[in-house]
Amino acid sequence: AGASTSKRFRSCVDGVRALATDKVDDEGNVIVKKEDWVNMKIHISSYNTFPTAAGLASSAAGYAALVAALTQLFNAKEEYPGQLTTIARQGSGSACRSLYGGFVAWRMGGEKPDWSDSLAEQVADEKHW
Repeated sequence: AGASTSKRFRSCVDGVRALATDKVDDEGNVIVKKEDWVNMKIHISSYNTFPTAAGLASSAAGYAALVAALTQLFNAKEEYPGQLTTIARQGSGSACRSLYGGFVAWRMGGEKPDWSDSLAEQVADEKHW
C-alpha cells in the first residue's frame, strides 16, 4: 500500500487539514479559503538517509516533520493546546514529542474516548540548559 492509503499517513494529513484556516499573503489577501483546502490535492516527497527500524526514531522525526509542514501549508490552528501533537502521535507515537524543542513529556491520556488527551507538553524549552 502506498502512502496515500496508509492509515497513519492519512490520519496526519486529514487531521491537520481539518484544522486548516484561510491562507493569506503578506498584505492580508486571502489566497486560499479555508473551505477550498478539502478539494486540493497535495504532493509530498520525503527522502530519508537514516536506516529504517534502527532505533533512531526516523519515523517519529518523519511524522513530526510531516505535521509541521502541513501545519504551515494549511495555516492550521489548534483548537486546544497540544492538538497537533495528538495528530503527529497517530503517525508515530514518539512523533508527538518531536514537534517541540527542549525537554518534552508525552502525557499518556486515555480519559477521553478519542484519546485526544494523549499529547505532548514541553517541560523545558531548548534554552533551559
